[in-house]
Amino acid sequence: MGKLILAFLILISPVYAKVKRPKFNSLTKLQSKIFRIEKKIFKITGELEELEKNLEEKNKAYLENLKQKRSIEDKLAEYRTIIENEKGQLQVKIDHAQDSFRHALLNDVDQNDYPKNILGRKMIKKILRKNLEVFYQGKIRLITLGNELIDLENKFLEHINNENQLVELLNHLEMEKKDLASNYYREEEKKKKWRLKFNKLKSKLVQGKQQKKSSMRIGRFASPLEEFSDLTYQNKGITFKYKGINQVFAARSGKVVYSGKLSTYGNVVIIDHGKSTRSVVLGSFDIRIKKGEKVEKGDVIGYTSKAESGKLYFEVRKKDKVQKTILFMDGNFISKNTTKKKV
Repeated sequence: MGKLILAFLILISPVYAKVKRPKFNSLTKLQSKIFRIEKKIFKITGELEELEKNLEEKNKAYLENLKQKRSIEDKLAEYRTIIENEKGQLQVKIDHAQDSFRHALLNDVDQNDYPKNILGRKMIKKILRKNLEVFYQGKIRLITLGNELIDLENKFLEHINNENQLVELLNHLEMEKKDLASNYYREEEKKKKWRLKFNKLKSKLVQGKQQKKSSMRIGRFASPLEEFSDLTYQNKGITFKYKGINQVFAARSGKVVYSGKLSTYGNVVIIDHGKSTRSVVLGSFDIRIKKGEKVEKGDVIGYTSKAESGKLYFEVRKKDKVQKTILFMDGNFISKNTTKKKV
């Protein structure tokens, strides 16, 4: 007999698993999907941080290169001015030396070699040698300045090449950053989408579990209004919005323990359903039932007023403590109206 029971349990266990687990399996799958997306987002965030560092370094290098390029540019302008000035001064000296040289040659041709002329020629030759030395030094100076100018021009070209490469690299990094940012926001949207589905499914499972527990304790309640334009519910009762005259029903069988007005809140009907559970209907409606009467689920207990629009409040109490009424409503009401929740 024990073996037969064991075999029966083994046979029904896969069926039970199929009935019991799908929603929880879906929840696990959604959770796994969200986790994978979060991993992807974490990876993209890391890549973005590295890219930002790289961009910062390359920007610093670009600015430093630009600074050096401008400094070299200023030196180039300075050197060109110096070379032009020194060329002019040297040309003046060359012209003067040439004049002295021609004068000396003319004196050499003169046949009258008097002591005075000989002395004059010696002085001219001495001045000529001095001028030639100055001319030579000037040439050397110009060659040196020319070489330095060439070095500066080469450095300037090198900085221009560096600048072009850095600009190209910065543009590439910016495009890469833009693509990563797009991927990041796309994954964030996916995460929001799947997180919303996860929360909805989880809420549905929790709500279903709570409803099951509540129904096991005290049973389900029907809606006190069949016709209404809107409803809101939070952690306590349900507020119905209606238009015109509508029937107000007993949400569950029980005994009327209060029927009348309640301060400025309007008319109130309280029904005791046993097991320390009561329902309260409150609002602008005409009561058609008296204290002490017994009612069945669906009995008419009043009518909404003739006003164009109004509100009717309904709540379930357990040991005089307001419960989250939406969890005690029957399946038909839940399936039709829980999507209308407003906070």
